[in-house]
Amino acid sequence: MGDLKWCDINGNGKQAQTDDEKATTLLDFFSTVYATDNDNDFNSTNTRINDSGKKSTDLIISVNDIYDKLCQLKTGKSPGPDRLHPRILYKSRDVVVCPLFLIFKTVLRQV
Repeated sequence: MGDLKWCDINGNGKQAQTDDEKATTLLDFFSTVYATDNDNDFNSTNTRINDSGKKSTDLIISVNDIYDKLCQLKTGKSPGPDRLHPRILYKSRDVVVCPLFLIFKTVLRQV
């Protein structure tokens, strides 16, 4: 990656040349852009430490759970990193709920 150049809040030109300077600069920038969600939807998740020391989760998801979440999507929001608009998921919820359930079921079985 080339040098990073930007202006600080006072309009002074800055430049990051080393990898450490670039990492710090990007960390500072992205920490101001993204906010931390305090979404506590998964408080009921029962986590424990098994004998091997790895974290495992006892999570049971039903088709109704997925459908309820799809019904609660905020369709006025922007698309996420997958570039899929929430309105598409909301409008196609009757069609995508079963494939999503199978995907979640398969992934959770492998955890």
